Amino acid sequence: FIAKRQQHAAAPTPRSLVFVLPAIVEDASDLAWARLGVMDLVAQRLREAGQPTVPSETVVALARFDGETPTASELAKLTQTTGARSFLEPDVKRENGRWRVTLTRLTDARAVSTYSATADDVLAATGAAIAQLSAALDLAPPPYKEGSGPGAKLAQQIAYALLQDRLADARALIDRAPPEVRDDPRVRLQSAAIDFYQSRLAEARATLEKLRDERAPDRPPELNARVLIALAALENRGGD
Repeated sequence: FIAKRQQHAAAPTPRSLVFVLPAIVEDASDLAWARLGVMDLVAQRLREAGQPTVPSETVVALARFDGETPTASELAKLTQTTGARSFLEPDVKRENGRWRVTLTRLTDARAVSTYSATADDVLAATGAAIAQLSAALDLAPPPYKEGSGPGAKLAQQIAYALLQDRLADARALIDRAPPEVRDDPRVRLQSAAIDFYQSRLAEARATLEKLRDERAPDRPPELNARVLIALAALENRGGD
């Protein structure tokens, strides 16, 4: 039965690679993390929903725009380097006491479509904008909704530090957080990543195996997959 279904299934259409640019943040006084944190969140959610995106580490290495929309020639260079022909630029600004996040699709440095959402929390607004974009791209399954709150915010702040190779700062963010926030599975996964990068492999394995074995019913399957991928990275590090 499975073979028969595979035989008659339509071949999936390959999706073109998307380059998610660092976010433009209107007021970065207390949102320095959002420039790369929002970028990484958008790229990760799209990737989990089946839309290939340029890895965030590659974006950080190539994108030197200092909060400005890149020119057509700069985008052409990025296309030549990565193969991505579609670009997505997040924009974060405060409006009437709330946060508005806009995702703009760019072609030749020109906006071709925008997806915007407003919420009391930056990550909640980002998740709503991603939902609009995923519907337009006909992604299936759609990205799971990113929760707001201190755990989600801390996870993206840690991602910001890791993308800049600031391991000590990332660890300090975790150490300063309240116990209930440190216990968030997203934060624990980031903690394991820090241990991995610092060659504390036994500590990383203990955290990841506990996350794997918990089997929390309300945990997004994408997060479980990230835990398994991290465990696979440990095996690869050990030559297996």
